[in-house]
Amino acid sequence: MPVTTLRPSDIVAGIFAEIFEDKKSYKFSHKALHEVFFALKEDPEVGVFLEDFLFRENNVYPICDLIDEILSEMQLTGALSKLNPVLKVKKINYKDTETLEKLLSSMNNEEEAKFKLLSTRFLEKIRESESREA
Repeated sequence: MPVTTLRPSDIVAGIFAEIFEDKKSYKFSHKALHEVFFALKEDPEVGVFLEDFLFRENNVYPICDLIDEILSEMQLTGALSKLNPVLKVKKINYKDTETLEKLLSSMNNEEEAKFKLLSTRFLEKIRESESREA
């Protein structure tokens, strides 16, 4: 299954489900989140997962409306809480864990390995942004 057939919301929920196994919440700014996704889209090893994420680069930092829409949907389901201007992502609930399992089962071994690499790189970059913003 080509990764481009995956829904962007499943990719974001899957990343969050992967990274929240080691910590219950992360705090990061809107800017940091968009910069992390933008950097990962440019990453030749994992960027294929983020092809549908279109960024406007004429702002102070790259912004993707799709990411904001996905985060709003996650907030409505209770998986995410936002305190302006800081996002505080809570531990992903069981529905999102099911999404992750479904997402991973739809991938072949190579795609699954790349998705786990995407999640790992996302976590590394979020940790870097947490330490810079602290």
